[in-house]
Amino acid sequence: MDTPLVLSTLLAATFSGFVCAASGWAAPARRFDADGSPKGFPGAGLALTTGIVLALALLGVGDLGPVAKGLAVAMSVLFLVGAATEWIPVAIARPARLIALVWAAVYLVAAGLRVTEIKLPFGPVVQLGFMGPVLTCAWVFVVSLLVTLSNRGEALVPGIAVFSSLTLAAVAAMAGQHAVSVAAATHLGLTIAGASAPVLAWCQPPSKVRFGIGGGMAAGIALASLSVLAAVKHASFLFLVVPALCLGAPLFASLIAIALNRSRGLGSVLLEAERVTFVGALVRRGMTARQAVHFLLVWHIYLCSVALLLTWAIERSWVLKTVVLLILGGVGALGFAITFQVVYGWRAQASRGLGPSSIDLLGVRIDRTTMRDAVGRGLLWAGSDQLHHIVTADATLVERCNSDPELSAIVDKASLVTPDGAGTLFAARLLGAPFPERVAGADLTVALCEAAADHGAPVYFLGAAPEVARHAAGRLEARFRELTVAGARHGYFEPSEEPAVCAEIAASGARVLFVGLGVPAQERFIDRHRHDLGVGVAIGVGGTFDVLAGKVKRAPRWMQRCGLEWLWRVAQDPRRLPRLIALPRFCFHVLVHTARTRRLGRLTETEG
Repeated sequence: MDTPLVLSTLLAATFSGFVCAASGWAAPARRFDADGSPKGFPGAGLALTTGIVLALALLGVGDLGPVAKGLAVAMSVLFLVGAATEWIPVAIARPARLIALVWAAVYLVAAGLRVTEIKLPFGPVVQLGFMGPVLTCAWVFVVSLLVTLSNRGEALVPGIAVFSSLTLAAVAAMAGQHAVSVAAATHLGLTIAGASAPVLAWCQPPSKVRFGIGGGMAAGIALASLSVLAAVKHASFLFLVVPALCLGAPLFASLIAIALNRSRGLGSVLLEAERVTFVGALVRRGMTARQAVHFLLVWHIYLCSVALLLTWAIERSWVLKTVVLLILGGVGALGFAITFQVVYGWRAQASRGLGPSSIDLLGVRIDRTTMRDAVGRGLLWAGSDQLHHIVTADATLVERCNSDPELSAIVDKASLVTPDGAGTLFAARLLGAPFPERVAGADLTVALCEAAADHGAPVYFLGAAPEVARHAAGRLEARFRELTVAGARHGYFEPSEEPAVCAEIAASGARVLFVGLGVPAQERFIDRHRHDLGVGVAIGVGGTFDVLAGKVKRAPRWMQRCGLEWLWRVAQDPRRLPRLIALPRFCFHVLVHTARTRRLGRLTETEG
């Protein structure tokens, strides 16, 4: 590595670390927001800005000295504007910050930061002419704005700066002559990383060193400039894709924040401290500030890795790059969802006694119940002369109800519909009415059997393969000594045999009936014979008997808590993989339904 690069990185890290330490000692934050962000003097933002500005002013950036000096001036002005406008009314502060960002973009373009040519898809290299400065200015403004909007999770922007700058520097080095300026991008990337690393270490939540809006604006303009210098101008496929990946976390977090603020009627672009950020939203939904920041940074690192891989494939065909991007995008989306569930834990934060008693999920009523409540109701209904139908609703059942009016009607008139499955719980959170907990069929079966044993209510098992139901019943009898099993029968019978099966159940004296025929056969069977079964409560439990009999091993407890039981089932039985197609379709329908519901709600409020 060249000596100037080492000196620039060390200088930036030294200045930044010194200012962070001094700020933490002299002006520590003593007040904190609801999302854990400290209030007070923006010492961390000053540290990052100082480290980069002093390194640039002393050493410059490769052969682009004027751009280096221009960036130092722009960062200094933006930090001062951002810090100063935190103390004035929002009506003045917001336009002032936007004007400052526009000025900084124009100033850097005037200093020489620009893309002058680009290769068209399947075509020659085209000189951009007067459009070069215009497009560069627009790009710098948008990137710096997105980074600024993603601020307020105090360690998020410094983390983005570290990993994005290192990735963009590596991209420029790998692209070689395809990049705008290899030397300048490498130099600036290491300088930003050097200044950001100490800030990242100091800002880990809970932190007493504040980053501030000014720090976000300064970091944003630095990363925007670096993305221009590292732009892969001779590969149209990567010209926008690589910077977008390297800036994936602020892009994603800012777009989500914009949507959240629009839903609150606060406007689509906000730069004031009162706005809702994605990190703040995660904190309000149950994550700690540290978990929220680390969650986003982990997937930001993944996106940066994808950018490096695509740059490595720069000389390969566009078909290969497209396939790689699609595969890695799919893997990333799946991993993002899994990590979100693991970190989030799907723990309901709402008080269990508050909110509506049920929610409408794509036209299906699901009750906001708990395991204790469901068992209590089941035990009460066991003594009734009328059958009470309990349905456990997962994403597959909800999707089926949307295409099967008969099944939808059966579920609608059920006595109790419990939330079962990660998809259902996730959808409820999107609707803003989270369930207190998951009430899965397998867990409810065991809990009901325990309660039935304590209160002398006989139970009956119907379903699964021959001997499986009897084996499951036997294991439950061994577990709960007082449990009375009135009977057990496999689920392989013809429609013509149903009257005899119902008569057998009715004659057994059972009060609780577990039906494991699968969705929707079990729901149809219970509804069709509700007057013939002679039980007080009946519940469809799907493949629970296989689990209870030990034929199928259930997911570890931690995977159940994190909503990953579906992944365990697919790993055990890959033939279940096609069923996962219903999950993304279900999520898409929920998102559309949520958007429409909120839009109609706003229209109703406006009309009122």
